[in-house]
Amino acid sequence: MVFIIITFSHLSFSQTHFEPGFIVKQSRDTIRGFLQIESGNRSPKSISFKKDLSKTGMDLYSPKELSGFGISGQLFESATVDVMASIPANEIPDTDSKLATRKDTVFLHLLIKGQKTLAQFVDENDREHFYIKEGANYNLLVYKKYVQETAALPEGDSSSSEAKERTVKENKRYTGQLRLYMQDCPETFKTIEKCSYTVNGLTTLFATYYTKIKRSPAYQIKPDRIEITYGALAGLSMTSLKLKSSGTLSDLTDASFKNGAGLTAGLFLNVILPGTKKKWSINNELIYTSYQFTQHVSGDLFNKDYRIGYSYLKLNNMVRYKIPTGKNDLFFNVGISNGFAIRETNTMTRYSNANSYDPVPAIDETRKYEQCFNLGIGTTLQRISIEIRDEMGNGMSTYDNLKSSTNRLYLLLGYRF
Repeated sequence: MVFIIITFSHLSFSQTHFEPGFIVKQSRDTIRGFLQIESGNRSPKSISFKKDLSKTGMDLYSPKELSGFGISGQLFESATVDVMASIPANEIPDTDSKLATRKDTVFLHLLIKGQKTLAQFVDENDREHFYIKEGANYNLLVYKKYVQETAALPEGDSSSSEAKERTVKENKRYTGQLRLYMQDCPETFKTIEKCSYTVNGLTTLFATYYTKIKRSPAYQIKPDRIEITYGALAGLSMTSLKLKSSGTLSDLTDASFKNGAGLTAGLFLNVILPGTKKKWSINNELIYTSYQFTQHVSGDLFNKDYRIGYSYLKLNNMVRYKIPTGKNDLFFNVGISNGFAIRETNTMTRYSNANSYDPVPAIDETRKYEQCFNLGIGTTLQRISIEIRDEMGNGMSTYDNLKSSTNRLYLLLGYRF
């Protein structure tokens, strides 16, 4: 299993994070292929592009070399704009209310495109910039936090003091800019005054504008929400049972319980987490699985036949990480499983050449609840998925002097509805 995981990991990361998309050259020619951009919240400084995933080489493009690109349903445009030349967002603001800027050519992330266009840029200090398009130019919506210092005098003391009170103020020039930008729709003015300098605040304002003028934007980024997919899965399992004893049950532990084949079937519900570019999700499954062992043990006085088998209804909860690779996606699962036995076979039949005895429990006391750890790797192609999964569980024995453990290897085929 470890070898399989290492092999798949090598194959996947050799073409990591390339996703279907397109680039638009300065000549306005559109070329479709596969793109890789920097992960995280910051705007990409460059992108990598391949026309064919099977080729090893790739082209690197900066904002000055492209007109724009699209990936995962998101649009980016190249533009020369004013960028804040300010302190990092997590540091104490300065005392100047004016916003210092510099010119830079960057990739702007389009949030809304149409009669009124809104775009976003996030710099290396995680500082958000928002722009409106006027004519052919993108203009920065100005917002800045700054500190206002005033002399602090003790109560009843009119003398001068070097102590100063510091109050954080806001330069919200962007509200005035937006009033001018949307002057054809005065109904938005009250919303503008309450609008925060955030993605949610500004996109809500622009959505209100388009609602009021009874038009739709040419493009609008989809809200980043939880997405749920579900389907069915079925496959095969191969189980090994290991029993360890302090010595009193050596005949039971000497038995070899390996390669117990069984069928597996169930349902899955995958919750895709927002803000992760659909790469992280919580995968939940309700499955049926079973195994059955029949083992013969020879002794000096008696021979013994053991029959041990369980059928479980299992609830699996796993974290999934998906790696887009073009036509198909690779994914890794890691998580836990809680199994509840719905059928049990647990017998030992003792016999000799002269006598045969009625079956008795092979293990006197067993538990019907099994806990497991899951580790899997798989691939998806459209609605179909295939996965190899390793599961390690604590078995059924409740005795301190008889330790049980199970190991299952699954081959699972899934179908997303």
